[in-house]
Amino acid sequence: MINTEFTDFSLSNIFYASSASLNGGSLSLAGKELSEILGIRDKVHLISDVDLYLKAETESGYRIDDEADIVAWDNPQDRITRVILLDREGKEYTPEVDEKNSHSVKSIFEKADLIIFSSGTQWSSLIPTYMHKQFRELISRSKARKYLIMNNVEDHDMYGITADQMLDIIERYLDLKDITVVVNDNAEEAMRNVFRKIPVIHGRLSKPGDRKHIPEEIAKIIMKDYFELNQRYILVSDLDGTLWEEQGNDHEKEIGKKNLEKFNGIILSGNTFEHVSRITEKYYHGKEKIYCDYGNTYFYAENLEDRHRLSEEFLIEDELKDLLETYPEFQGKANLRGGVILTLKPLTDRKEKLRLINALMSEFQNKYEGRIAGRTSIDIVRKNFSKEASLNLILERDNIDRRKVLYIGNELNEGNEVCIRNTGVKALQVNDVFEMYIFLKTYNRIFNLE
Repeated sequence: MINTEFTDFSLSNIFYASSASLNGGSLSLAGKELSEILGIRDKVHLISDVDLYLKAETESGYRIDDEADIVAWDNPQDRITRVILLDREGKEYTPEVDEKNSHSVKSIFEKADLIIFSSGTQWSSLIPTYMHKQFRELISRSKARKYLIMNNVEDHDMYGITADQMLDIIERYLDLKDITVVVNDNAEEAMRNVFRKIPVIHGRLSKPGDRKHIPEEIAKIIMKDYFELNQRYILVSDLDGTLWEEQGNDHEKEIGKKNLEKFNGIILSGNTFEHVSRITEKYYHGKEKIYCDYGNTYFYAENLEDRHRLSEEFLIEDELKDLLETYPEFQGKANLRGGVILTLKPLTDRKEKLRLINALMSEFQNKYEGRIAGRTSIDIVRKNFSKEASLNLILERDNIDRRKVLYIGNELNEGNEVCIRNTGVKALQVNDVFEMYIFLKTYNRIFNLE
């Protein structure tokens, strides 16, 4: 390193490489050390932590031994055909995914919702990752939505290569059939057109002729496709676990506040009026109706006293509550919410209690059903009452075209919102307040709402 010129290095890379050298060539340990020095979380996940040298081979058989020469090859008459990884003994060696990693990267791909393959210098930077053993299979198995960002210009390591030709090379390492290619309409001509029959999305993602993408435009076009936002919708959202996290830490609470500030639509919550009104009065600034008690109670944030019932058909008879409270297990534990949800809590051994409740309710002509809910509760409702029933009534009474509705919730795949899909509205599962925040930022930016 004594004779190395550092004029073309970023300062962060100099520190990173120095730390790796002091840690036996381990980039993982270097990342850990630098994160500790800077007091930040180490979010860099390696495909492997094997210390190797990168070489390349051209069409003529010429061997490029210096990585800097690969990056600046710039020779369309003798193009690079492959890169080679060599170990310290000079033997060709292709690592497996996760080889020598202290933390597995496989689980990250398995859990991912979204995978983005960046633009950049392919031969020296990206393909050495793609060529790892099992990488192709790992990506193919992932259920994540996948996007590959096309370069703006013919890079020096692939000078003379068109977008389609670049994809031919990348296809050696990635199965492109379920990857969407993101193309910049302001890119150089060779990078603008993809003629292969694969998914492609287009946008003006840089200033004309600029080598660099505009990050916000990249994020917008990908997230617009990911969320399938082909029109401006009437938004209907769950509250707890979606817009707001009642049991969350300080950070989650702050994100929840931002969600309620950004959200402009109908809130449809299964929770109580007391809870929903307390949260929305503080943080929600929209003018739309707010529904609670699975939708049968509604009000406006600006006037909490003006409460209404959506329908009388879902009301629970007082005799049912009286009957349950004659049993010691349920005395003092029954709370009738909004006239439509009879909640029994706190309870233990809820499966056994639910069997008892169902037996007791048989004398009511099979009108009711009990559901295990929350952490210690059982909810009893009319069999025809659910968020699906409430949403259908809301759409009918307010004359809302369900083709223009987008419902967002955290239990659409499993839980009390699965039934929403029966209404025919577009439904979007988000797993927490953070995903909701990403959605709202995307939605508001696309439709110029902030």
